[in-house]
Amino acid sequence: MSLGLQRASLAGRETPGRRVALSLFFLGEMLVSLFVGVAISFPRAAPPVRGRLLCVVQMREAMMDMLELAYLRRAAYALFGALLLYPEGAILTDASEAARDLRREVDWTAELAFSGPWDRFLDAVGSLSADRLDELQESYLDLFGISAPAKPVPLCEASYLDPTASSSGLLLADLEMEYASAGLSVSTSSGETPDHAAVELEFVAFLCGKQGEALEAGDVIGALDSIERQRRFLVEHPCRWFPSLDRAVAARDRSDIYALTIQGARALAVHDADILPVWADHLEEEHG
Repeated sequence: MSLGLQRASLAGRETPGRRVALSLFFLGEMLVSLFVGVAISFPRAAPPVRGRLLCVVQMREAMMDMLELAYLRRAAYALFGALLLYPEGAILTDASEAARDLRREVDWTAELAFSGPWDRFLDAVGSLSADRLDELQESYLDLFGISAPAKPVPLCEASYLDPTASSSGLLLADLEMEYASAGLSVSTSSGETPDHAAVELEFVAFLCGKQGEALEAGDVIGALDSIERQRRFLVEHPCRWFPSLDRAVAARDRSDIYALTIQGARALAVHDADILPVWADHLEEEHG
């Protein structure tokens, strides 16, 4: 299936979590520019979740949290991805509103390993206003633009792993096959390559959504497949090169927004790569 994202389906009763979902509706617009052929929805968000390894020490009670966390993680990855595209006025305003809603309504990272970077990211994005658009656009171009005064910081994986053209081509081909196996392909109109950070983060967001949908439907096999695909993709891609991207951006970002975005995305990716096997083990034990 070719990609062409449709507007999010937001049917359902109004809840605090749903208000968060509504504030994240703009992300569907961002995703349209990257992938084609996928309907993106943002179901209700989770109640507060606390505890470093809640899924281990209280897993039976946390099964619903696993479902809710899948959708919250989808929103988080999509929000990180949105902030790594060239900033536009509407996205900036909506991202700020979404960050404030997530900060206010959903204390889902309390005491988790990545709560510090996540909280700093939300505080910074939540305080953004339209009058900072020019500043952020200038900062983005200074960091990532081809006309940057210093050597631009690449937002693509191939630049960090192997300088040879052949290896880069193999990486892009592998990513395209990975996306195609999930029924996706990168939109040619987006101007982004398959290894762009925003595209990779969007793909993880998509897989988080598939996990949530499978859990809601009682499809344990589908949930396990999505969990394993998330783990493997995170380990083989963001976790391999986001540390280098993090260091490069932190050294040069005058606005701090992009440094905090990368730090938050890196922390969540590493955390998820560790915790996803725990979720999978529990699902297998519970359902044989």
